[in-house]
Amino acid sequence: MLVAWKYKERNTLIQRLDPRARWIFLLAFTFSIIKFWDIRFLLFFFVISFSHYLLCKLPWKETRRIWTFVLILVVVIIGINAILTGRGGPGEVLSGDKHIVWQVEWTVPWMGWNIRPNITVEKLVFAATQMVRMLSITTLFIPLAFTFNPNQYGVTFRGLGLPDKLAVSMDLAFRFVPT
Repeated sequence: MLVAWKYKERNTLIQRLDPRARWIFLLAFTFSIIKFWDIRFLLFFFVISFSHYLLCKLPWKETRRIWTFVLILVVVIIGINAILTGRGGPGEVLSGDKHIVWQVEWTVPWMGWNIRPNITVEKLVFAATQMVRMLSITTLFIPLAFTFNPNQYGVTFRGLGLPDKLAVSMDLAFRFVPT
């Protein structure tokens, strides 16, 4: 089922900001979140992202469906994948001392292959870090569709210095792709 997000004027602090300043903040903050691997820094960014979300004053009724999707995506795909594989993380996850929490040994019948999947403390911390990172970024961008006036899309992107054709393309993408 297709879902269109409805813009409503809420007269919040976030909606009163210049749209260009909002985009610059969102992009700079996102790049800052991406830069760090330490969960302590990412928790700091998550608190700021969640404060930004609360300042938007979005009711749960309007955002329930998107939050359900995001939480399933983050927990199932990001969390479980990071726990089981630990791939793509810092080297400490894949090499070095491993503090095993759970391990099982399984031999593939008729092949004789030994498979030893395990869950380590390092993989659990990496999974938590990835989930906090993804939740921080999504918490920043979820309010955008609900608090950004669709009449200002093209003007905002043009005001950021994008060429006219690209500004119009971005305007059309933001208006029609979510539906």
